[in-house]
Amino acid sequence: DRRGTEPNYLFNESKNEDFIDVWHDPNPYINEYGQNHLPVRKQKTAEGHAVRATYLYCAMADIAQKYQDESLFEACENLYNNIINKRMYITGGIGSSGVMERFTTDYDLPNDTNYSESCASIGLALFCRRMAQITGDSKYIDTMELALMNTVLAGIAMDGKSFFYVNPLEVWPDNCIPATDKNHVKPVRQKWFGCACCPPNIARTLSSLGEYLFMQSDDGLFINMFAGGEYKTTALGGFKKLDIQTKFPFDGKISISISDIPDAVVKTENSEANKKLYIRIPSYAHNFTIKINGSDITDYRTENGYAVLSKADIASAWRGTDIEINFEMPAHFVYANPKVRADAGKAAIKKGPLVYCAEQVDNGENISSIMVDITKPISEYWDENTLGGITVIKAHGKTIKNPEQYDDKALYSDTPAELGYKEITYVPYANWGNRGAGEMYTWLRRFC
Repeated sequence: DRRGTEPNYLFNESKNEDFIDVWHDPNPYINEYGQNHLPVRKQKTAEGHAVRATYLYCAMADIAQKYQDESLFEACENLYNNIINKRMYITGGIGSSGVMERFTTDYDLPNDTNYSESCASIGLALFCRRMAQITGDSKYIDTMELALMNTVLAGIAMDGKSFFYVNPLEVWPDNCIPATDKNHVKPVRQKWFGCACCPPNIARTLSSLGEYLFMQSDDGLFINMFAGGEYKTTALGGFKKLDIQTKFPFDGKISISISDIPDAVVKTENSEANKKLYIRIPSYAHNFTIKINGSDITDYRTENGYAVLSKADIASAWRGTDIEINFEMPAHFVYANPKVRADAGKAAIKKGPLVYCAEQVDNGENISSIMVDITKPISEYWDENTLGGITVIKAHGKTIKNPEQYDDKALYSDTPAELGYKEITYVPYANWGNRGAGEMYTWLRRFC
């Protein structure tokens, strides 16, 4: 409530006699940097330092829920809508400016100079998780999953030993030069950082993944995201074990086996009869189906993007229940709002929650010269030998013929370069940079 009011505490703090200038920052303090430009209930656009912003929004959501503060929740909703509709990258990255690590203005989403700090996407996931808990609405989980499975996962190497602080959507290693506007962009993950917030934040987030996969309320358990593993819960009455088997996000088949844990130390008196299981129906899911103990369930109720299952849907209590979920999530082209100048005339590819990218190791140098044909079908196949096992996507396109012939040519010419056919290989953005330094592009120019 003090934020954005007079006297302006944050603005005047440096005038105090006991103020210690830790960072020796030559930049003048601006109120937007600390979300101090307006009272929080009047803020309608995401401003300033993206990590600080999302952490503030988390606090606002917590207090809105605790005290049933409708005006504070409305402010959270306004800020969420501004982020996802006008200030968020396709990967769930936020904070497009490397200067002050901040939000800028609507549709300002450059791909090669963007910041998209790993911690900012973690903050967005934390905020979305709270908003989903308050409302029970799966739209927030769609955004949370996008951030976690793209920007956050890209922030850590597959061997867990190096990290990205900054998550660009386009990289040409040769021009990531100090004292330029790409000084902050790294073509390879780093072992550590002077300000090392991102490595432990990513580690903490991945180790607490259960808090994102599930939610619970008084009437049951919410399955937000799908991941194989063994989970224990009391949210369905009694102490239950959920054994989940899946190859998600590359496959849309999820098998859930629910059983009792009879010798559990934790005892509950909650009746199983009144408990419900909420299974998220992802916004990208096609032909979503559910089977319980081998029988198709077609008349289940849906609520805020969740399939709602209760004891009435099965022949017994939750113990001894086998649930099979199936849906399709074909790879497809995605196009940005034309107001996003950086992506005008370009196309990206998504499969389910995963954004895909083209790397130099698969496609050769000068990826910026490749154009993708959006009229030709996309193919996808499982490749056990690439990046530990992934679904690889292929698309048709064109690129410069014999690019080496231009090495000694004039810088400019009156005739265009000759184009030839190019098969384009895409891999998940979350896995880029794990096969050595090289170019990477998420958005490619399109033609039809």
